[in-house]
Amino acid sequence: MASIALIGAPSQSGGRPVGVARGVGALRAAGLVSALRLGGHHVLDQGDVALPPPVATRDPASRVVNPAGLSALVRAVDAAVTQARAVGSFPVVLGGDCPMLLGGLTATPGAGLLHVDGHEDAYTPEESPTGDSADSEIAFALGLAVFSWDAALMVRQPMVEERHLVLVGQRDLPDLERHGVASLGSRCTLFDATAVHAAPEVVASKAVGQAREALGGFWLHLDWDVLSNEEIGSVIFPRPGGLTWSDLATVMAVALAEPTCRGWSVGTYNPDLDPDGADAVRIVQFLTQALSVLDEREERTA
Repeated sequence: MASIALIGAPSQSGGRPVGVARGVGALRAAGLVSALRLGGHHVLDQGDVALPPPVATRDPASRVVNPAGLSALVRAVDAAVTQARAVGSFPVVLGGDCPMLLGGLTATPGAGLLHVDGHEDAYTPEESPTGDSADSEIAFALGLAVFSWDAALMVRQPMVEERHLVLVGQRDLPDLERHGVASLGSRCTLFDATAVHAAPEVVASKAVGQAREALGGFWLHLDWDVLSNEEIGSVIFPRPGGLTWSDLATVMAVALAEPTCRGWSVGTYNPDLDPDGADAVRIVQFLTQALSVLDEREERTA
């Protein structure tokens, strides 16, 4: 039986203790841990990482909201992922929003990144309309944006090479064009939402095949806004188009079945937009089913 380490990262990159910052707590309240255990998983709940009080101020030098908080998040997730691996568990980081994936990368040197998200998230802080690091975590991962205030993290950049970054499910090209920001599609492998919806298993196999070429394996990240607005309503930045739950299940099954997948971060569920808790229940069901692949994977590699 595979061992899963559940790690909470209750962050909101705008520096406010609301919305997605409450997501992991809401999923726990919806019975996530018990559902995983009833589903036959061995679960080590490591609790939430300790983060400093949020600050909703955009730093004039770095142009990032709460840069110290971003550094603290990356370090805390890195430490928690390292702790999980030390006891032989597969780390699952629940947020919160997307910058938590940077901690997964720093804990996995030489890894690729399979980024399943409705957005590219590669604005530099100067290009971001808000300064929220959730606009920019891929820019930080690639070294296009720099941890100028944090020398120890700056020397870790880039955290992933362009050839080992695979973007899946994005559909924000109109936003990038409106803001004058270049798409990563010309520099990295990108399968947009239309391509994924047309052939999810084919795309997933190609994406995983490229991400796993990195010497350190790959980190998997999922942002719920990759789903269409009809499938989920509790995300902050809905856009037309997107994947179905079935499309997403196919992609996650292929990715998680790959032995070189070293961990999974999942974020941007906003319980403030889910008053009856229906999305929380659906997410708990999805996670429980998706993680069942780990048992089969462990049997194959034993």
